[in-house]
Amino acid sequence: MGFMKKSLAHLPVLKQDELELIAMQIRSLCEDVHMVILFGSYARGDWKDGPHEQGRGRLIIHKKSDYDILVLVANEYTARDLSLWDKIKDRVVQCNVSTQIRMIARDVDFVNFSLSQGQYFFTEICEQGIILYDSGRFKLQRRRKLKSGEEKQIAQGTLDDIFEKAKDFYGQYEHAFGKEKYLIAAFELNQAVEHSYKTVLLMFGGECPQEHHLDVLGDLAVDYCPELAGILPRASDEEKELFEL
Repeated sequence: MGFMKKSLAHLPVLKQDELELIAMQIRSLCEDVHMVILFGSYARGDWKDGPHEQGRGRLIIHKKSDYDILVLVANEYTARDLSLWDKIKDRVVQCNVSTQIRMIARDVDFVNFSLSQGQYFFTEICEQGIILYDSGRFKLQRRRKLKSGEEKQIAQGTLDDIFEKAKDFYGQYEHAFGKEKYLIAAFELNQAVEHSYKTVLLMFGGECPQEHHLDVLGDLAVDYCPELAGILPRASDEEKELFEL
């Protein structure tokens, strides 16, 4: 585990205290937790908490980065227990932390297998992440470098599956819009955008959260593809209202 940091010294004291509290709450509600890892912008040090420009010169009035947390457990059924993780998220919310939490739970065997397959998402976490808790029972593997043929095969599989669905949804959107069935059209367009974002996340990161909110998926996708910023603007009140429709 020497390839992950353990220090939160680059963060404000408030953030350090909150992250320690989050790790404690996670452990208090799940005995199977063996690692709690901070990743993403707060681990890298490029988090946002205020006005900033993002894409095409647009000013996003206020952007607040989430705490990205990876929780590793021994049992895969624990990782899949959605009710448990919802309960944990609710507990964290009740602690009134200043930042929203985005949490992913995976079993250690799954992550180690992903690393052995050269999956980028977990490799990036191992390189940039910060350990908030480690039971010392497990060790994570180092990433195996993929051969060019393997990378191409994985990418092609994503295009053939997720992106083909995105194109199908977009075709259904065009059909519904042409028939003036606008509610159906809006739903199909939403699905097309969701699957397009997920294609980006899978192509570049090899992992995609179980998430359907376009704002969350969009913010994640922009990290890999800055050109996507501003495509669905939310700067003005009118733009926010149209986005939420």
